[in-house]
Order: sequence, then structure tokens, then C-alpha cells
Amino acid sequence: MILKYKLPPKTEALVETTGDERIYYSVPVDIDTAGNLTEDSYLVVTTRNVYVIRGEKKEQYKIKDLKEVHAELGIGGGLLTARYKDMDMVLVHYSSKHMSRYAYVARGINILISGRYEEVISNEYEKICPKCGRVIPGTKQCPKCSKEGRFLSVFVRMAKPYKKEFFGVFFLMILAAVTTLLNPEVQKHLINDVLKEGGRMRDALIYLAMMFSLSVGIVIVNILKSNSSARLGARIAEDLRIQLFKKYQQLPLEFINDRRPGELLNRIINDTVFIRQFMEDVFCNLFAVFFIFIWDIIFMMILNLKLALLTFICVPIVSVIMLSLRKTIHRIFHLQFKKNDDVSSDLQDVISGMRVVKTYGKEKEESDRFKVLSTAFANIQKRNERFWAMFDLVLSFFMGMGVVIVVYFGGTDVFAGKMSAGELYQFISYTMLLFQYISWLGRLPQELSRLTSSLERVYDVLAQSIEEESADVHDIDIKGEVVFDHATFGYKSYSPVLEDINAVIKPGEMIGIVGASGTGKSTLINLLMGLYKIDDGRL
Repeated sequence: MILKYKLPPKTEALVETTGDERIYYSVPVDIDTAGNLTEDSYLVVTTRNVYVIRGEKKEQYKIKDLKEVHAELGIGGGLLTARYKDMDMVLVHYSSKHMSRYAYVARGINILISGRYEEVISNEYEKICPKCGRVIPGTKQCPKCSKEGRFLSVFVRMAKPYKKEFFGVFFLMILAAVTTLLNPEVQKHLINDVLKEGGRMRDALIYLAMMFSLSVGIVIVNILKSNSSARLGARIAEDLRIQLFKKYQQLPLEFINDRRPGELLNRIINDTVFIRQFMEDVFCNLFAVFFIFIWDIIFMMILNLKLALLTFICVPIVSVIMLSLRKTIHRIFHLQFKKNDDVSSDLQDVISGMRVVKTYGKEKEESDRFKVLSTAFANIQKRNERFWAMFDLVLSFFMGMGVVIVVYFGGTDVFAGKMSAGELYQFISYTMLLFQYISWLGRLPQELSRLTSSLERVYDVLAQSIEEESADVHDIDIKGEVVFDHATFGYKSYSPVLEDINAVIKPGEMIGIVGASGTGKSTLINLLMGLYKIDDGRL
């Protein structure tokens, strides 16, 4: 998490440092004293002073005059309060997106007040992207702004170990596209050369044999393509599950505790299953559809430019509808995934804690709570399916109008002698293919949005950095002395469980840790065992 923002030149000029004084922390102040959002204010902390800079105005407080700085929680934000010259005062207001940041800054100021000069460093990831303002899904970098997090980059990273398999599927896609496009051409010659007065049986048999061969070829190629895609999808899903499970075991407990069990379980099971299904059902046809789509348009324009342009009248309407609703489709299906996580997490908690539920007679309460979550999930699913049914109906209507236009104006050209019957049949076949694949492409945003959500959730885990063990590892002589030196730790940075703990436990000394429930006894032992790392101080 950024605790030292780059200051604008005008703001930096207002910070006066002398001698060995230097800036430790500089963070934005996004709410002014009247409660309005602002963008030109900063809190700057040096080794000797605290500055609150609003535009060209500044307030300066000497560290030696400050006592007990706190980052206090509020509704939708917080306050940085301090005791200054025996007076309680509010230094700055800030929104909820800076809540963790100011908790670290408050801790850093208190260290300076105590006479120490350790600089607080935050290992937390940013919650909001500083560039685009989007919520970052738990990864180190924003998926939208960083090249590593973009959908195409993530997909390429996933596909990189399977280059040969992807090339094989791609080759089969092109082969399927070519055989599909050749069939209408053969049918045109059958109608023009045979199904007319004077047509020969020999020619008919030749064309029928060609059509039969192409049809059998399409079936064989599609079977091979589907099998290859299924094997590829199964391998990718298997490898991702293994990588996720291995990563879960390597990640610190802070990461695991911040996420619900059902959410972590869904990433291994549901998200990898959908990636496999996408490879089997969507990816196996993706490039074939684009190849056919492009050449279909070219052949239609070669056959009859006027009729092709009339057909394309409906295409921009369909495209605008699809593009305008792309973000909506992604949002509603991402919400459906979240509700699924809620149901899975609650079910996981209840089943694992069934003994406790039965002991305290909470079956009815747990059933009612699960019913609420399940109903919410079902309502989201029904709403999404209704939306998709209406979306598909509108697309089908406009595509059907395109076929009607072809039949009417094409039939007129045939009667006028401007077009042969075979060419009209070929044009209608290409039109049917065009709108068939537009309909398929219309469903593609839904599939891609689900794939994007799944990949983000999977790589949210896989992209987590793990501290590598030092190469300079050696045995040490453990004497048994334990020292807590100004140790501070909290499961949430803005709410420390243990703060400024100082203790020295001599070898062989036995002590008792006494306190009420929730005061940090178990946390202290967990820190001692190395299950968590302290936020500040030394152990």
C-alpha cells in the first residue's frame, strides 16, 4: 500500500525540511473540513513535523507537541485525531478508501512521537487503483491498468504451456470453416447445372457425392475438434486446480482469513470447471466462427453487392445492441457468481460446524439463513435468465428480418433474370450462416464475461506474491529468550489487536498470559509460532 505519494511541485514546495529532516509519509486528504470531496490536499509527515496542506494553505504541527494520534473509524470514512498541546483536535478527514492507509500513518506518527525513527512500511495491496479508480480484486496490480492483469494477457499466460495443443485445435477450426463454406458453392452448381432442363444424371451424382463427402468431412473434423478441445480444457483445469491448491498452502494465513471458505473452494472447483467448459463448448468454435464470418461477408458481396448491403442493414443494429449491453452482462453475471459464493460459504460453515449447530439447537435459525441466501441466489439467476431471454429474442427478430429481405429482393432479381436460382440459394445459405454466427457471437459476451470473472478469481490467487526464503539460511543457537519490542499486529491494519507490546521472557522462565476473550492471547502465541508477521516493531 502506498504511504508516500509523489507530491505536486507546489505542494512539495510548502514542506520545509532542515538538516537531516526528511519526508516519511505523504498521503492524499480527499475530504475537506466542510465534508466535501477534494483533490488538492495532502497530509505530509516528516521526522519532525506534520503538515496538513490544502491547496496553497498549510497547517504545521511539531511532532514533539503531538500525543496519541489515532485513525478513528466513521461512517463512509474516518478521522485522524491527535492530542496537540494538551488539546484534542481533528487533523484531517478521509474517505473509506484511505482507511487502512491512515491507520499505518497514525502508527508511524506515534512511533516518531515515542522518539523512535522506524519507518512503517505496508505490505497490503491497494484496494482502489490510483490510476483508474476501479476496485482491485485482491491482486498486487490493477487488472485493467497493468498489462499482466488484462484479459488477453491472462488468457495468453494460461495458454502458453499448451502451444502445440492450441495449434492443433486452431488447425481443425480452419479445416471445419473451409468445408462449411464450400458446401453452398457445390449446392449452387447442383441447382444451376443439374436441376434444370437438360441436366445430366452423371453430373447430379458427382455433385451429390461431393456434398456427401463435405458433410462427412465436416462431421469428422468437428468430432476431432471437440475431442481435442475437451482434452485441452481438462488438462488446463487439472493444472489450474493443482496450482491453486499448492498456492493456498504457500500463502500466509492473512490471505486465507480475509476470504470465505466457500469463495476459496469455488475458485478450485467452479471456476476451473467453467474454464474447462469454455474450452470445450466455446473456444473450439471461436476461430472457426470468425473465419467463416469474414469469408461469408466477402462471398456475399462478390455474389450480389446490392443484396449484401440490404442484408447488412440489420447487422449494425444487432452489433450496437450487443456492445451497449456488454458491461451490463458482465456485471449481472459477476453478481451471480458472488451470490453463489455466499451460498457455498454458508453451506461449508454449517456442515463443518454441524455439531455446534445441533448442540445449541440452532437448526431452524441456520435453515432460515440458508433459505434467505438461497432465495437471493435463485432470484439473481431468474432475473439474469429473463434478461438473456429478452436479449436473445430481440437479436433473433432483427436477424430474421435480414433473411426476409434476402428472400424478397433476391427472388425479385431471379424473376428479372439478374440472378440465377443457384446463386440465390447460395446467397440464402450464406445469409443463414451469417446470422447463425451473429447469434452465436451474441451469446459470446455472456461466455466471455463469465470466463473473465473466472480467470480474475483464479489469477487473484495465483498472482499473489510469496516472500522467498533467504538463500543465506543457517542454523542458529537458540537460547530460548523471547523479546517483543514495540510489537504491533492487527488482522485488519486499521484495528490492531496487539499494540506496542514490550516483553522480555528469559530462557526457562514460565509466565501466564491472562485476559478476557478477544484481547489477543491466542494471537500472541500465533505470532510467536510465526503463523503471522507483526505489522510494526520487532519479535
